[in-house]
Amino acid sequence: MTQPTNYTDPHHGETPPYVDVEIAIASLIERVELQTGVRLTQLDISDATGIPQGTISKWVNGTITRLDKHILVAFLNYFNRYFECRLDDLVVPRKQQELETGDAS
Repeated sequence: MTQPTNYTDPHHGETPPYVDVEIAIASLIERVELQTGVRLTQLDISDATGIPQGTISKWVNGTITRLDKHILVAFLNYFNRYFECRLDDLVVPRKQQELETGDAS
């Protein structure tokens, strides 16, 4: 859940450095497609991982409401078939400044 831009950490009295995450499944799918030259569908991923296609769709569209460990592990195992994939490749932390400027550096 994205915190409002004026969110203050109740424990430290200041805006925390990370305030949101980006779900990067779509970019990982694109990376696999570029590497293999084959179009990858959500159904392909569902068949290979056991993750329901509707759940994959929510991840691709960034509409998930919680991060389930078994789904994270299934995605990591799936994408590691093609390249080294780490948790921070799937769920990318974003700082307030990045959200305001659109800068992901």
